[in-house]
Amino acid sequence: MPCRQSAFPFLTASVIRFEDMVNPVAFRRDPARAWGFYGRRLDLYRRTVPHRGFDILRKWGEWIGAFVFTSHVDGHFQKAAFADERVVE
Repeated sequence: MPCRQSAFPFLTASVIRFEDMVNPVAFRRDPARAWGFYGRRLDLYRRTVPHRGFDILRKWGEWIGAFVFTSHVDGHFQKAAFADERVVE
């Protein structure tokens, strides 16, 4: 996918597909490159601003007293002003 590849120019330069990096084999094959790739992904996610949908979810959650259970560790719920005690990562 071109848009994902463009965020990782070293993949294009070395002819490695995005899909080849997002699996455990990448860590066995080239741990330094795999950790660099995931470090870059984390940096990109942390720089991203949460979209308006997070505000809608937060308001609904506050209204009904809901918690957020997420496997995402990008911090978007916290950036969108969800209460820390209501977010479980």
